Amino acid sequence: KSKYMESAYQIAVELRDNKDYDSANPIFEALGNYKDSAKLTHYHDYKVKDYKIGSCTEDGWVLYHCTECGYEYKSIESNGHSFTENATCTEGIYCTKCGYEKSPALGHTTETGACERCGYNFTEPLVFKGTSNYNGSTETRSRKYDLSSLPIPTSSGKTYYYTVTVKVEVKKGSKAIYGWSVSLGPAGRFEEGHYSIADDSGESGTFENRILYYHRDEDEKNYLQFSTFDRGRVYSYEITVAPDNTGIKR
Repeated sequence: KSKYMESAYQIAVELRDNKDYDSANPIFEALGNYKDSAKLTHYHDYKVKDYKIGSCTEDGWVLYHCTECGYEYKSIESNGHSFTENATCTEGIYCTKCGYEKSPALGHTTETGACERCGYNFTEPLVFKGTSNYNGSTETRSRKYDLSSLPIPTSSGKTYYYTVTVKVEVKKGSKAIYGWSVSLGPAGRFEEGHYSIADDSGESGTFENRILYYHRDEDEKNYLQFSTFDRGRVYSYEITVAPDNTGIKR
């Protein structure tokens, strides 16, 4: 047994002299208190001595140094590009770390209507104006406006959004209108808004509201209907239907 332990001890010492501590340490630990085995067991205490920050096209490295024995080793930090998955109308495939563009943006399918790929809408706003033309009676008046010029998506399931802004100005010296509503058709793809004003002060004023209208790929005719319940009021109105490109990059 003593001969075996001495042989193992010598092997461990040789490994240690060659700075192969990972191989020598288990042998010294197995020898226990044999000679100075416990003292010769060595575990590195590494500190960073030097480093180089890499890039997407060049590897970096970190040099570690043992404060007890002076042993050093270098760890290579491999980087490389990190590309986005797909190109869009406004952005190509690019590296999220350095910005390198692997392929260009696709571009919009049009710049005069609505893009079939991303939905960005270049359509000019439609503006409708009118007055109450009060004739002395209290009645509900309706005006219908054609929205057929708005682009219709050709791909099933796509949706284009529009913001409808209704601005009503009450003339000074007249009592306010009682209220109005806006309906967008055809049925199944419209939002309807009802807005009331009960201001009998006789002062002029401007009232503005917005609703969102979505336009899907259907064959029915699109229209906007503006209805008011007049109670002897004199007013003018302006309705704007404009593309709503919220969250879509041009």
